[in-house]
Amino acid sequence: MVYRRPSETPPSPCVYLCIPAPQLMGVVAAVVCSFLGTALAQFGPQCEEIKIPMCRQMPYNLTRLPNLLHHSTQENAQLAIEQFKLLGWTKCSDQLEFFLCSMYAPICTVDFVSEAIPPCRSVCEDARDGCEPLLAKFDIPWPPALACEALPWYDRGVCITPQAIISDVTPPPPKEQAPCLCQPQRGLRKRLYKKAGFHYAVRGTVKSVETFGELTLTTVAVKEVVREGRVRVATGQDGHLWTNRSCVCPSLDIDQEYLMLGWEDFANSCLLFPEGSLALPYMKKYARKIKKWEAEAAPTPVPSTSPAHYAPTPSRSQIRNIYKRKKKKKRRRRKRRRRRRRKGRITKRREQEEKIRREVTEEECKGSTATATSIVILTHRLISVTLQAVLCKYLKYHKYQFMTYY
Repeated sequence: MVYRRPSETPPSPCVYLCIPAPQLMGVVAAVVCSFLGTALAQFGPQCEEIKIPMCRQMPYNLTRLPNLLHHSTQENAQLAIEQFKLLGWTKCSDQLEFFLCSMYAPICTVDFVSEAIPPCRSVCEDARDGCEPLLAKFDIPWPPALACEALPWYDRGVCITPQAIISDVTPPPPKEQAPCLCQPQRGLRKRLYKKAGFHYAVRGTVKSVETFGELTLTTVAVKEVVREGRVRVATGQDGHLWTNRSCVCPSLDIDQEYLMLGWEDFANSCLLFPEGSLALPYMKKYARKIKKWEAEAAPTPVPSTSPAHYAPTPSRSQIRNIYKRKKKKKRRRRKRRRRRRRKGRITKRREQEEKIRREVTEEECKGSTATATSIVILTHRLISVTLQAVLCKYLKYHKYQFMTYY
């Protein structure tokens, strides 16, 4: 049998088997090399069942590796696709899930063995246009590895779209969005606060409320952190609250200041504002109440057992004296409050009496002025009548004297 030199044969995984050997071993090696080379050329990479949880709902169930992003195992692909888990929950685009899975777990077919089939450019652009505004809110650019410019158009190359896959499963009908009906929220009470177990309480102004698919993102300008959980909230920055529905209950008004209480998702480092959360118009007394309740619920520090820091347990008489001192302080406070209230009532009564006295004085002055005016008028009339009578008598007398003289 004539053997070819390795330099004259194309690269093959069996190149180390095809070496000069005794005649029988040479025949066996040649048959094995020929069979493996034909199988690899005909079938290419093996198809695998999809194990990535995010992609198990795809219309296909077989994938091939390496994928379009050069991951050699599904475990590596799953670690890489996990970064888009939250983005998938937002439902910001109907094409996002299909696009990501066709990149990280491409469909496996017998007809195309040389390389994986990429998604069409239109699928990528639909996903990017729907989700890029949401990423921009967190200053995250669209990943360069998922650039749409490198993908082919549907009519100019080999690519795949969701419509190109025939599935026996009938897609569920689209859900009709129900109108937002929010129950009236209750006030802030200690029993409700303890029962709900809120993780955070922040004071802030609502900047925007935006809906992305089935999720709603509320952006709040945080002014004060009254209670903080494990997810850090920075004062003076924007806080992002997620609601797992398109309606936000309780309803929020833009540019309105609230005290907002809700829960958190520590695994994904995000704040949640689902139904049952509280959004109260901000008042200082609410913040004081929450701080007081948190201080009461805080565990009592255990004293150190070392001799230098050891505090003996107080006796019953000492505890009784402590309670007596507290009661005395309360009594003093009550007395001070009563004095202030009594003083305020007396001052108010005096002001009212002074006001009434002024009004009475003004009325009396007006009456006396009118009386004096009427007296002056009567006097003036009396004087004028008297003068007229005297003048008439005088004129009559002088007229008689004048007539007797002539």
